Amino acid sequence: MKSDVLAYRQGHGSNLVSSFGCRERASPAQDANSALRCVTRSYSIKPVATYTSTVHNTLSSAENYHQSHENMSLTDLAARITANAQLLDAHLKSHNLPSPSTSIHTCPDFPNPNNDPAVESARIALLEDTQTLRNYALGPAQVIRELCWNPEPDRVAHTASSAALVTNAPFYDWFGHSVEEVFPASAKLAEALERCSQGGIGDLRAEDSAFSLAVGGGESVFEFFEKRPDKQRRFRGAMEAVGMDGGHDLGFVVGGFDWGKVGRGVVVDVGGSSGFLSIALANAYENLSFVVQDYKHTADEGRAALPSHLSERVSFQAHDFFAPQTVTGDVYLLRHVCHNWSDENAARILRNLVPAMKSSSRILLVEVVTVRPGVVNRVQEKYMRNVDVTMLQMLNTQERSKEDWESVVTLADKRLKVLEIHRPEGSWDSIIEIGLVVMNGHD
Repeated sequence: MKSDVLAYRQGHGSNLVSSFGCRERASPAQDANSALRCVTRSYSIKPVATYTSTVHNTLSSAENYHQSHENMSLTDLAARITANAQLLDAHLKSHNLPSPSTSIHTCPDFPNPNNDPAVESARIALLEDTQTLRNYALGPAQVIRELCWNPEPDRVAHTASSAALVTNAPFYDWFGHSVEEVFPASAKLAEALERCSQGGIGDLRAEDSAFSLAVGGGESVFEFFEKRPDKQRRFRGAMEAVGMDGGHDLGFVVGGFDWGKVGRGVVVDVGGSSGFLSIALANAYENLSFVVQDYKHTADEGRAALPSHLSERVSFQAHDFFAPQTVTGDVYLLRHVCHNWSDENAARILRNLVPAMKSSSRILLVEVVTVRPGVVNRVQEKYMRNVDVTMLQMLNTQERSKEDWESVVTLADKRLKVLEIHRPEGSWDSIIEIGLVVMNGHD
């Protein structure tokens, strides 16, 4: 072997490394003195003898390509899968983390406690390639049904996935919400689209969504849950499960914006539910104070559950975000609020903030910002498109692109402007920073 380089294939195999002689190729992995061995002719990687501090350098420097799978052979894919699997194994061993398994006791998510973007990149590449390899092996005409575990005749046992329904309450809520509310709505999407096509785009109301057709009565999602406390509680649990996804980790909001520049400011958490995001921020930034606004009963529940050490800096207030804002804040934080509403209503929500804003105030929207097809990896794109369709069928709205958000902001108030869009690496969401601009010498 001429050198210990990480074997990645770019193009159509010209850089694939084999035991007949490694191709010398300048790469970040070489610079990091990777401990990974060259891929042999059988496309296996020799075991790594030790896992030291160089592992993180390897993970940070290695290239995880997401190029097209067209014209890739099975062995090409297998080689790249092996390389990324080796990277993830190195990460697990160097941090003394358990290896993934199908045991019912396994960790529900892949262990990446520090949200290391290099680890996430390798994981996503592995997901993409293993799915492609499986599809190649099946062929387009094959359909495989996954069976539950059958340990002995006439007995079934939990799989790792089904056991999560028993042991993970938020996941159970998410599953119930999906089966009883989301899936029936999807069956009515075509009918809802046909009805909406008979009117203009301005006629798209939440009450006319596929969800409303599925449940009957012309109720929007919000009206439906307001009348059914048990289902509303389950929906909050389902949203908690969504927040447990690594891509929605609150740490991306905590660390994805320069909160230090706010100083000893006031953050108004509009539609902030039980205050979980404000609590995370308050624990990280002792100079900040928070006002969490939501329905009265939600605010009451949040106040009752607030940790005592935060009672001086986090308060709760009943507030309708379609009414004028009553608190003068330094930051108005709206996480997953505006995507629930049409352009007109989202603009109305933002417009109601303006009278209370100072010239230095900022509005931060924590939302998905969609991109053109092919810009991000397939795992991220699949998530984006799935959520986009879900918003359509549940609320007759959508996830928005950068240009869409800019249009909504301008519609709200011409003095408002998107100043910057922060996209923490590894996050599904972006942080859209909005401020007031001076027009004709006046704020």
